[in-house]
Amino acid sequence: MSATLYYFTGTGNSLWAARKLCERLGQAEVVSMVKALKNKDISPSTDTVGFVFPLYFCGIPDIARRFVDRVDLSKTDYVFAVVTRGLTSGVVFSLIDGLLARKQKKLASAFYLTMPDNYIPNIEPPSPPKTKKILDNASQSIGKIARVVRDKTNTSPRDSLFWKLVGKSTYMNWVRDVHTKDRFFNVNDDCNSCGICSKVCPVSNIIIADGKPLWQKQCEQCMACLQFCPRKAIQFSTKTLKRTRYHHPEVTVKDIISQKG
Repeated sequence: MSATLYYFTGTGNSLWAARKLCERLGQAEVVSMVKALKNKDISPSTDTVGFVFPLYFCGIPDIARRFVDRVDLSKTDYVFAVVTRGLTSGVVFSLIDGLLARKQKKLASAFYLTMPDNYIPNIEPPSPPKTKKILDNASQSIGKIARVVRDKTNTSPRDSLFWKLVGKSTYMNWVRDVHTKDRFFNVNDDCNSCGICSKVCPVSNIIIADGKPLWQKQCEQCMACLQFCPRKAIQFSTKTLKRTRYHHPEVTVKDIISQKG
């Protein structure tokens, strides 16, 4: 078996998961979706392809959706997905299968991987002890996922009826104006013009003007700019003023920047 794991990440959870899974699978490589999308053709030669990305409002990050839509899977016979999430589920499997159907492909297996919740406009990240416990459990789960993928087991993943009824409308309402949700970001006087927010943005949506970040309405809502700001100078509306920041403890600013290639 040879595998290519395509990932998208904002604060490192999905990158960490892709790396750990790659270690367990052996003959596998980890490739950034953002970087791959810069190529005219995306044609993996491996027999197994996996998509690793976070759950966004019951669905798929828009950039991951565009990637799955574009990738050529003609040489691939086993397609799977690992979806990192905090607490909820969604309609991810149905959405991916809809995209794959255009290529005469289907998801052979798909998994939700519970990770520390990092969408801090909605929720406070878990405490360090709880984060460690969640990550320890996730590491064990990755071992189980690797066995399924290595054996090329077809698990016929399906979304539950509840999430099909509730999740689709939630996702569609969110994704409709996802790119302009950056209007809620603001920066305070703690900003020291370091430019890290611009560097970590996976879609180059942030420019620095007069020493301050300006968002350009192409946002993916990954929260990398906010979470990696070393001075906590970036806020999302007023919701994040008193909330701690989170990124995966094993993922660095350099790792996030390298996602862009």
